[in-house]
Amino acid sequence: MLTKLKRQYHWLLEKYWREYIVVTICVTLNYLVSVLPPWFAGHAADRIFASNLTVGSLLAYVAIMLMVTVLAYVSGYFWSYYLVKAYDVTELMARQRTFSKLLNQNAPFFLAQSTGSLMGKSTNDVASIAEMAGFGMMMLFDSTLYQLVILAIMAINGSWQLTLLTFLPYPFLIFLSRKIGKLLYSEYDLAQQAFDDINDHVLENIQGIRVIRAFVMEDQEGKQFAERTSHLFRQNMKVARLDALFMPASRLIQGTSFIIALLFGARLIGQGTITIGQLMSHVFYLGMLAWPMIAMGELINIAQQATASMDRVQEIW
Repeated sequence: MLTKLKRQYHWLLEKYWREYIVVTICVTLNYLVSVLPPWFAGHAADRIFASNLTVGSLLAYVAIMLMVTVLAYVSGYFWSYYLVKAYDVTELMARQRTFSKLLNQNAPFFLAQSTGSLMGKSTNDVASIAEMAGFGMMMLFDSTLYQLVILAIMAINGSWQLTLLTFLPYPFLIFLSRKIGKLLYSEYDLAQQAFDDINDHVLENIQGIRVIRAFVMEDQEGKQFAERTSHLFRQNMKVARLDALFMPASRLIQGTSFIIALLFGARLIGQGTITIGQLMSHVFYLGMLAWPMIAMGELINIAQQATASMDRVQEIW
């Protein structure tokens, strides 16, 4: 999927690659500082249990976490700005390119492409393409780089065996994601075709309104329009149901990881391998992994829609 997206978006990467490098640096910095508060909280908990936490140490922890929060805010501002800008730049470039190609097409092209289809490709499909360049890239970073940073700090902070065991359920989520993604691509493409069909029907009715009135075909045309809108609704609901499958699955995987962490973590504490504070930090990090899992589902949804839309728009390009 990522290889195909890279090939499809080469025209954007050639122009916007510097901004994406800045985004990558800022995102990495943001992720690194965001995993520090649970680490400090675990160390503070161990010192509380050991009864050696002083007021000076507590104030130092608070000061460091405040600095971390400010740094996370600053880095988060820059990567958010450039990703939002990427959406606008992509939409502008895609619309300009589409309009330019339409102006240079010959008559056989417009005989093969219906007006409704061209309208759908110039509006909905272009918006889906831009969505991947902005929000989709944010989901890509959150579902991959952020997850790797969290797993790395989990292994460093506590036990790599505990990290490995709690991560065991995740391959099932990856397998499910691939299955859902393939279905989502085909269903979204059908939904876009249904939207094109409605556009064609409305345009035909507007152009032939006098004929429709002359032959008293208002009711018949109204029924056909209702059938087409119902078909579009059903197709969009299929897309929504596929997208909704991911959230319960991610919650189930996360709950299983929590159970494994508590059971195996308690055993490691009894053996003296890890401390209570390290287990507490580990549980915090498991909670932080919830968003990367949600982001993975969002990424699959956005990427498959963008890929389907790009395939359709490339019929013009």
